Amino acid sequence: MTLGVSEQRLNLLESNFGRSAGWWLEKSGARIAVLTDYQWADMFWDGYRFAALEGCDEDLAQPEFWENKFYEGEYGLRNRRFTDYVASEFVLPGGGKNAREGYILMRGLSVRGGSATTRERLALWIRSRRGRRDLEERKA
Repeated sequence: MTLGVSEQRLNLLESNFGRSAGWWLEKSGARIAVLTDYQWADMFWDGYRFAALEGCDEDLAQPEFWENKFYEGEYGLRNRRFTDYVASEFVLPGGGKNAREGYILMRGLSVRGGSATTRERLALWIRSRRGRRDLEERKA
């Protein structure tokens, strides 16, 4: 704990509320694909590369999947680092126009946690400085 801020909370903030950790796409609770390589895309949109896992019987490269089938109720998104967190029903895929390239835009896909407080930002700064110092000591 740094400055009274829990490790879990610092990890959440460092991962941009789970975005950089990536997501599992699940069908009826079974993992069928992985979303990785998070990139901020636009004001409310985040982009991810996706890859089907072995045994996935969905054609994720078809826009039809992201535009319609995704909403059928048996699909969910689970954070890869904070595995207890399953994204809400308010997650919105940005259509499937880039699906053929293995890329999807998502809106509202993050672990809920509220903004960082001043104390939390300071704790993150201290944590980053410690990491740099440890790295420099290992190089010496």
